[in-house]
Amino acid sequence: MLRVFGLLLLGLLCACTHESNQDIVTRAAFDETSRWSALADAFRRGGLRTIALEARGCYGFCPTYLVTFASDGNATIHARGRNCDVHARAVVPFRRVVEAARSAGAAMLRPSYPARAVDTFGARITLATAHQVFVSDGPDSTSWGPEFLATESRLDQIVRDTNWFPPLDIPRCSGVPQKLRG
Repeated sequence: MLRVFGLLLLGLLCACTHESNQDIVTRAAFDETSRWSALADAFRRGGLRTIALEARGCYGFCPTYLVTFASDGNATIHARGRNCDVHARAVVPFRRVVEAARSAGAAMLRPSYPARAVDTFGARITLATAHQVFVSDGPDSTSWGPEFLATESRLDQIVRDTNWFPPLDIPRCSGVPQKLRG
């Protein structure tokens, strides 16, 4: 009996640490008002530990990458596309990232935005404190609210402005032909 209980507890622990299950736990634990209040409090108190943006691409030349900005200033990115599969790092002042997200309205991000179309750019924004993970999933850019669009745009601009090591060329990585790159 004790062994069965131990195995059940281990299974629960493993399930709770898996990213998609964290999403479910976070979504179930907060209604939108509580979520917004908790996020606003995290911004106000400086309680955010990481901010991540996953650009999910599209059938065209949309970027595909996962970037994570940490409160210690370290940033990592994994960019992948037709012409690359690059892991890079940089130092990015976390205050700059937090301010960009805050001023874009990230505290008002909903857990999810509907998917209306298939061939559109999608993204996921994750804000984490020491004890909570807030995921906002936007699989279809045509359904994003202004707070999601502004947050995604400002975080993406930081990605593009950062000097990554090794160097990263997102348009090339995304398959944009040389003649179309600005």
